[in-house]
Amino acid sequence: MEPVPGASRAHEAAIGLDESLHAVPQHEELYIEMQDGKLYFLKRCKYQPLTKANEIRLLRVHPRSSGLTTINNRLVPRYELVHTTLDGETEYTAISYAWGKLNDYAPVLINEADCLMVTRSLFEALCKLSMDHIGHLWVDQICIDQYNVAERNQQVQIMGEIFGKASRTFVWLGMADETTQSAFDLIETLARSGLSIVEADPRLRDDVRSHLQNFISCQGSGSGYETEKSRWVAMRKLSNRPWFTRLWTFQEVVTSKVVVFLCGEHSCTDVDLLLAFFLVDAEQGCRTRGIYNTELAVIHRGWYLSGRWSRLIDLLLATSHGTYDCALPHDRIYALLALQDPQQRSMVPVDYHRSIQSLYTEVASMMISSTQNLRLLPRRRYNVLEGLPSWVPDWSCPNEDPPIDGTLDFSCSKNIVHISEESAPQYLLTRGNVVAQITRIAAHRFPDLEQEYHQRFRSWFRDHGRIFRSWFGDHGPIPFIVAELNKRSDLQHYKVEKKRYIKWLIAMTVTCGRFHEEGSFGFRAGNTGSYSDLSTIIASYGQSYCLSLMKCARRRLAVLDKYPLGLVPEGAEPGDLVCVLHGSSTPIILRRVEKEFEVIGECYVHGIMYGEAVNWSEGNKFLLR
Repeated sequence: MEPVPGASRAHEAAIGLDESLHAVPQHEELYIEMQDGKLYFLKRCKYQPLTKANEIRLLRVHPRSSGLTTINNRLVPRYELVHTTLDGETEYTAISYAWGKLNDYAPVLINEADCLMVTRSLFEALCKLSMDHIGHLWVDQICIDQYNVAERNQQVQIMGEIFGKASRTFVWLGMADETTQSAFDLIETLARSGLSIVEADPRLRDDVRSHLQNFISCQGSGSGYETEKSRWVAMRKLSNRPWFTRLWTFQEVVTSKVVVFLCGEHSCTDVDLLLAFFLVDAEQGCRTRGIYNTELAVIHRGWYLSGRWSRLIDLLLATSHGTYDCALPHDRIYALLALQDPQQRSMVPVDYHRSIQSLYTEVASMMISSTQNLRLLPRRRYNVLEGLPSWVPDWSCPNEDPPIDGTLDFSCSKNIVHISEESAPQYLLTRGNVVAQITRIAAHRFPDLEQEYHQRFRSWFRDHGRIFRSWFGDHGPIPFIVAELNKRSDLQHYKVEKKRYIKWLIAMTVTCGRFHEEGSFGFRAGNTGSYSDLSTIIASYGQSYCLSLMKCARRRLAVLDKYPLGLVPEGAEPGDLVCVLHGSSTPIILRRVEKEFEVIGECYVHGIMYGEAVNWSEGNKFLLR
């Protein structure tokens, strides 16, 4: 542990780290050595309780001159803790930041002779802000008693209102580095260029994208071009700062009236920053986590400020792909609550003492009941929390499987909604029917193409589908599947011969239904060469269908009894059931366990994705455990 800046010794040891609390260790007593050699005695700040439902604490900022200057010329910022209510008239500025490491901390002076330890990230933000002109601040690490779980529960419940009532929110990205100046030069250049993004819907219009491409091409060549390239590299580095990956910062920005980004002495608005991030996207053809998360936040902020609530299920699905992190698994839910309508929000009381299994199960049941669909079931994870039902997603880990449903809007249950029926808390009772059973599964598991696609965007396609061709080698899944399908007598297509039909069916399956036109695959009459030519055909259309091909990641091809072929989760086994459940857009793989069923995941089966298999009204009952 690094020493506290300017402290000669700590009278008592700091309280040990408590991972369940996620709070900074505090010193009960502290001596700080001043420039004149004197020791300044500080005690740990004792909080006065919050007695009202909408009561909060604020930091009244003292001028810089009233802070303490230590022997090594470090400032210890000085504040006064005051109480107010959210309906009061006191204006304040909220700070949004990434906490950083809990064991890397520094002291802040509270009132006359009290202190609190805060993380280095917050300490640097407080020292850099122009304190003489701010007045009052709200910052979670100080204004909430982090060692009082009951108070944390109550304050987290109103976190959205706290940021919404602030006159502005400062987003602290951290101290400037050697590339920061270049990044903010580019942000300023774009801000003056006349380009604009509508805040309520910041997706690039065609004219904006065209202007961005012109901006890139007009840089020409030579030293000027290299200067612009260095700015793009600087922007990419800026987008990788820790703040952009914290889930709590998403809600904090969305609910804020005015957002100003700060990095050292540099500043910009959220819309100007997003426009610069789009330039990086347009130039390099890929997005960092920061670029994706900023776009998502600005979109939802536009909706929120216009009075449009976001559904919890949509937010969870949008933030569960590994782009956001949070220290506590409860915060996967709690950090998004403020964006719900008040009625839905009140159904999920904040309680950090509650087991994560209980929280995730109740939230899943609530969302399924309110939406009357089973969109959550395909988000099944492996290596999940012990004791979590198979139908409940584990939001604490990234969703590694890209969803099969997408722009094609599958509706395998033919728009029959899920009607909640009474069952024990750990179970979900649903209806539907078994439409097929898995008989054989290819041993080969498709790799994750997304990472390589983002890292090698251009060369990925110039290589003409190197990855796809590996699927057709001796150890790939295609030869095994072709051999199995050739044994079947039920694959005589009314238009094309069996060999061409199998090629077409494989192409449809590995792209989850995106290859609709027969002619686009080269399956015209007379083209009945080896199956390996399918890899060349897929590769030639790789850029158009790359997102669909990525849906193969961590899945396998399987032969079914009543339908020829399916794309199934890697955890599926022969004997598992392909089911159409009411309220599900895609077929679900279930495994029978005595009289109950375990959810394995979603699948693609050509011929049943749009309700073709549904010939019932009520369906059979499935008790999911």
